[in-house]
Amino acid sequence: MNQKDIDQIVEFGFSREQAIEALSQSNGDINSAIDFLFRDTDPVAESYGDSSNGDAKGVTSAPIESGVIDDIIKQQHSTSEEQYSAPPLPPRSHASVHVEDIRDNDSDVNDDDVSVFEDLEHSSLPHEEVEGRVPYNVYDDVRAYTRKADEVPVIMPTSNGYYESYLAALLMILHAVPGIKRAVFRHEFKDLGYSPRWFKGEVVELPAEITEVEVDGEKHDLRFLAEVQRIFTFLDDSANRSFTSLAGLIKALPKSALGQFGYVDNLSDAYEILYKALSEQLTWAGVANAQSLFANTLLRNGELYTFGMFHIEAEDLSRTLYKSLNELIWNDSVESSDCINSLADTIMITVDPCTDDMFVPPGLELFEELYPQIYTNDFKNTVLSIEKKHEELEKERASINSELLKLKTHKGMHIQSVLDHSLEFLQDESGNGEYQDLKIADVLDDVRQLSLTVQERKESLAERSSQLIDERRAMSITNVDTIIEKYMEDDKHEKPEPYLLTGVILRGNIYCCATKTEDGVLQWRYVEHTPCDSPDTRFETDETQFDDIKQVVYSKTRNVWNDPLVLVFVKRSAIFDSTPIQLPNSSLEFLKLDNDELDKSIEWNSDTDYMDSSSDEGGDDDEPQPQEDKQQNDQPLIDLTDK
Repeated sequence: MNQKDIDQIVEFGFSREQAIEALSQSNGDINSAIDFLFRDTDPVAESYGDSSNGDAKGVTSAPIESGVIDDIIKQQHSTSEEQYSAPPLPPRSHASVHVEDIRDNDSDVNDDDVSVFEDLEHSSLPHEEVEGRVPYNVYDDVRAYTRKADEVPVIMPTSNGYYESYLAALLMILHAVPGIKRAVFRHEFKDLGYSPRWFKGEVVELPAEITEVEVDGEKHDLRFLAEVQRIFTFLDDSANRSFTSLAGLIKALPKSALGQFGYVDNLSDAYEILYKALSEQLTWAGVANAQSLFANTLLRNGELYTFGMFHIEAEDLSRTLYKSLNELIWNDSVESSDCINSLADTIMITVDPCTDDMFVPPGLELFEELYPQIYTNDFKNTVLSIEKKHEELEKERASINSELLKLKTHKGMHIQSVLDHSLEFLQDESGNGEYQDLKIADVLDDVRQLSLTVQERKESLAERSSQLIDERRAMSITNVDTIIEKYMEDDKHEKPEPYLLTGVILRGNIYCCATKTEDGVLQWRYVEHTPCDSPDTRFETDETQFDDIKQVVYSKTRNVWNDPLVLVFVKRSAIFDSTPIQLPNSSLEFLKLDNDELDKSIEWNSDTDYMDSSSDEGGDDDEPQPQEDKQQNDQPLIDLTDK
């Protein structure tokens, strides 16, 4: 696909979006694309921009993707005499929306032409027979649209094998932090707009007068913040929808962020693009120190540097996080190393994939609490004093070991053995009774006393050496309890606040998140969705326990693994902040519209068994779903404890 072909099709009177869609369906062949467009003109697609719901509050939805007709669209454009359906498409593979596609996958399209791709939409799998059964697509199953009481809402990534697939889990975890949620909702848009297919990735167009703000005489577009608000609104407890696509948010990323995403080579850099884009938008929206919500600062040579994730390479991973972070931050010397100047309320740690078969990973032991404050400048003197004490203990132990060695051997001979043989010889030579040699007997007593003294000294030194081992272990900069106790003793400091583990991302499509319950405790849940190129598209959520997650992480990091591991810790007071957060009126209106549309979807499709939102009512989708597929749909995707 190139710009010349797009322009040529536009000259025939078709829109740029239709040109792009037709070219994508014809694998870039312009003649087939033109034939396709002239042969199959869809009245639904032409009239969709004028639909009452699509134009709610003066907002026009993006053109729909050919071949995927939403149940809402059918309701708006059907009569008792007539039903419209989309024209059939040539066979194609399931296309995922990811940053690399949006950014620049064509040599003729540069970063300034990103708008060409703004109307890309989630592409549903075609209903074709696969090994005797119909592939399942959750986007087409209206039964799956409604959130169950015991389910968490799910953001569905649109691609796998790309770093942006991790953004879905990260956004769900960040939403659980009240401070971040409060900042996101601080700016109130006049309208968030609405499209019945927004959850499938359709762009919800908003006019510039709604999304633009003026700061210091310059206008800035907050379209990305509006999309984040829409996602956070969907994640609210009062929302009824069970899942949404990440595609809309990816397409709303500022062009500068899209341009950078194609060149990142680790997850830490990808997250930095996300939080910087969001914090910039929050700053324009009037949120003070917005970047501090996501970023930590590092003091290096008197200058401050910001970073989002603690990035641990696979070969630097140790058995505990503290040992790994010690290596990352302090390296060989605490005194000469950099210091963390400030910490965000949310701490993210990523561990690179381990793909070297020659490297034996140690297996990471996960704990529910973390004290990253020990790496800040406030703790530096405390850590240095512990390190100094540790060195003193090491020197004393070395001195003891040296003395023990001298008491054990001399000129290659074992001293105790020499003394034992000497005692035996003198005992024989001293004689008995009236024949006893008193001089030899005196020497025998002296040697016996010497042997006893040496033995007692060795036992005393060995006991002290054993004590030093325990003291050194306790007085170690890898022992967080010792560091905190020493810190509290110095100048009567208060105990620092722990960070609680709230998220574990095992892969881009499998993650666990802890949500706060009404009882004020954290309940763990796992979420898994199938890769977009698999025969089925589905997701699964269920409750789990920390002990299961701990075992999964340990097992994963005991062997070679191919995907980044992400751990998210949130300050206790931040996660348990109970201050009410009021949703803006625009979010409440969006929520009402979406809940109403969801009800209509359920009602409209209630007479079908599969409740397929992508086909018309007269098709084969009224057929009962194969029992084999139904049983599979009820199967959990993974047994977390077996991972």
